[in-house]
Amino acid sequence: MLVLSRKTDEKIVFPNLGVSLKLLSVRGNLAKIGIEAPKDLAILREEVLDGSEEAQSETYVPREMRHEVRNSLNTIRLAVELFQRQMEAGLPDKAQATFLKLVHQLESLDQQFGGSKTPVAPAAAQQPSCRVLVVDDDANERELLAGILQMSGWDVATAGDGDEALEYLSSHVLPDFVLMDMRMPRCSGFETIHRIRGNPDWADVTVFAVSGTSPAEAGVELGYRGIDRWFTKPLNPAALLQEMSQLPA
Repeated sequence: MLVLSRKTDEKIVFPNLGVSLKLLSVRGNLAKIGIEAPKDLAILREEVLDGSEEAQSETYVPREMRHEVRNSLNTIRLAVELFQRQMEAGLPDKAQATFLKLVHQLESLDQQFGGSKTPVAPAAAQQPSCRVLVVDDDANERELLAGILQMSGWDVATAGDGDEALEYLSSHVLPDFVLMDMRMPRCSGFETIHRIRGNPDWADVTVFAVSGTSPAEAGVELGYRGIDRWFTKPLNPAALLQEMSQLPA
């Protein structure tokens, strides 16, 4: 209930991360959120996040924790993006629910890494006839990304892992794009893409990876026999939407 009691310019502080969240202003359907973070927590800073891979990699995170950290940061970024789009669309109730998810994710990250001293342009709307399948075993990330795509005019379906994705492709009209995480239970991204590319009926499906791993780590090649495009978490939704809008659906 902390979020509901905050006034404009009052902060919600996550002391272990050195991060504070503040609702800067609400004017009609436009809301601005401010996130203050240490410089070494580069992934939360917009100017760094939109920069090069080299700039993002300056923040040290132990190898065994990197995948989980990237997923958490990806959820935070998607929540901020969806919140803003919902406010602009005049959906304050949905925006409030998204804001609560954002705070919850920051609280979770704050608790997880609090004991450690180690640093851890809206896109143009698409045509409603364009279909996309979002495949990710993390429910928060899956729902937030689906929400952003829906706000941009896409017809969106979701799957929780590779098996569900393959079942969907077998029983529905094929989507124009599949956005797929790589590390998933039951059927990994590697196995899923192998089976998609092995089925001639699915040859025209465009597959984008949205993953905290690299193509080399996932063992997946880029190109028509593998992944068409690779987007690293934390995801830049505007860059993804721009890339999708440039390709024929």
